[in-house]
Amino acid sequence: MSHFDEGILVTGSNGFIGAKVVEVLLKYGCRNIRCFVRPASQRDRLNAILLRLKAADKVKIVTGDLRTPADCVRAVRDVSLVYHLAAGFGKSFDDAFTNSAVATQNLLEAFAAHGKPRRFVNVSSFAVYSNFRMERGAPLDEMSPIEESPEERFDAYTFGKLKQEEIVRDIGRARGIPFIILRPGTVFGPGNRDLPGGSVSAYLDSSST
Repeated sequence: MSHFDEGILVTGSNGFIGAKVVEVLLKYGCRNIRCFVRPASQRDRLNAILLRLKAADKVKIVTGDLRTPADCVRAVRDVSLVYHLAAGFGKSFDDAFTNSAVATQNLLEAFAAHGKPRRFVNVSSFAVYSNFRMERGAPLDEMSPIEESPEERFDAYTFGKLKQEEIVRDIGRARGIPFIILRPGTVFGPGNRDLPGGSVSAYLDSSST
């Protein structure tokens, strides 16, 4: 970002990671942040940050549903940078596809047509990696193979994330939108200290930048 007044959109902005992204952007000095939330979302984390940093004048809350193209257009209009953290956690393949893939496609198409695209940051998941063909005890890391058959393993979440990544690559290249795909594991820290056994994790500190 070359100018702190450029428009930034954060989807999933009231989530554990999303709220931290908003906080760090504000601490960097960004003054034109748009936070996309669902109408029924609890905004406790986000409201607490805005109150503590006295930043209500720097953040605009946009409510809607990413599955609705018109809502995506409202969210991205004149925006230069998108942090896409909204995710679907439904257990069915239909829900996973709609909330991860279709929502991302709507957002990218709107960004290309109505935004000022400089970068699209897609937050995927470490779940897309597979240990199915790896030796027992081998480390699961960024060099591990990508899951090829989530349907056969009844893993709707991974299926949705793989489709989401595919859409980001295809539309990003076709529409000339610079993009990056991030794949965090289980993230914990203040406000979310639970660490499931055996998970790949990262600690998100209150002072992280």
